Amino acid sequence: MKIKSAEFIMSNSNVTKAPKDRIPEYAFIGRSNVGKSSLINMLMGRKDLAKTSGKPGKTQLINHFKINDTWFLVDLPGYGYAKISKKKRTIFQYFIENYFKERLVMVWCGSTEVYIEEGAVHQTMEALEEGLRNNDPAIPPSMIYAYAAVKMGVPYANGSPNLSCDIP
Repeated sequence: MKIKSAEFIMSNSNVTKAPKDRIPEYAFIGRSNVGKSSLINMLMGRKDLAKTSGKPGKTQLINHFKINDTWFLVDLPGYGYAKISKKKRTIFQYFIENYFKERLVMVWCGSTEVYIEEGAVHQTMEALEEGLRNNDPAIPPSMIYAYAAVKMGVPYANGSPNLSCDIP
């Protein structure tokens, strides 16, 4: 796809204030400092479209970019490494959850996790849910996000080679 235009539209933490255009929307979500904003800049052929920093936690709002006037690319706050307060982390969680509930999106889980072999915890939804309750180390972060997306009715796609798109 040739990118003819890429423009920043808005940042906000309230999904009701998101753009009203009913065009496709693709959201990037992943760990803090994994390179989501840098990837957006690279894909769009711009160095300064999405703000980047060497310090985890630069993206703290839902950022909408309109691409070729036909679709949105969305940069979401990262999780995991950012040095933020528990209160702020809860606020992030709340507005990201509301974003997923209200917007029809494709989720790209950029991941640096290692591949985990299929095991008993991956065989059924019941086993997975039991593993989640027990913090089973055989459940990678990407599988937790996939599970949350499925439970919330959010369309889900994964671009990382791991079990979250295969099982259960």
